[in-house]
Amino acid sequence: MAEQQILDEIRRLELLVLGAGKPLLTSEEAAAYTGCAPYTIREMARRKEIPHYKDRGGRKLRFLKKDLDEWMQYTRIASTHELESKAVKHTTRKRY
Repeated sequence: MAEQQILDEIRRLELLVLGAGKPLLTSEEAAAYTGCAPYTIREMARRKEIPHYKDRGGRKLRFLKKDLDEWMQYTRIASTHELESKAVKHTTRKRY
């Protein structure tokens, strides 16, 4: 692992630890929490693709951990097995 990669990982872990006790996260902490890049988090907030809050001045973004957890669960992709089971249930149900 290159030195810069190690430093980046240390910074990511530091952000996770700092945000561990807080319900409201900065965009950098939200990025570390979700595994996304900070730029991606800010862009998703700008496009209203992810729940977020702004400070009273309307400049700084904040994210609730609870909202991020729900968002990550919502974006879950079903496995092939789950999709096949759903398809079987749909095709075998009785229609009147």
